[in-house]
Amino acid sequence: MSILRIKSMENGKVDSRYIQSLDLELSNLGRDSFEFLLLGYAPKGLIYRGLHHLGQGSTVSIPRINTDYAPFDLLVVTNASTYMTTGLTLKAWNQEQHVALFTQEDAIRDY
Repeated sequence: MSILRIKSMENGKVDSRYIQSLDLELSNLGRDSFEFLLLGYAPKGLIYRGLHHLGQGSTVSIPRINTDYAPFDLLVVTNASTYMTTGLTLKAWNQEQHVALFTQEDAIRDY
């Protein structure tokens, strides 16, 4: 199992004050298929929950997760043996303006 986490806060590296919504892409960078559970939390509660399959070389796109400028946590839990096979791209939007791009390198990682 591997875990990737993106945590936002006001005045943080991922500054929630400027993020109305997110587009998220997860990619399988390895040879083996795996599943991932994506959970998104904000002060108002759960903002996204989904279980997805990633085959070898495939990508899953999840558009427009609404954060409404509130602090949020995104948690990706996989059944892959290492986080090194999970690619993550998070595009942050403020209305129709693209304001930031984050990758798995910006995530907190755990096994």
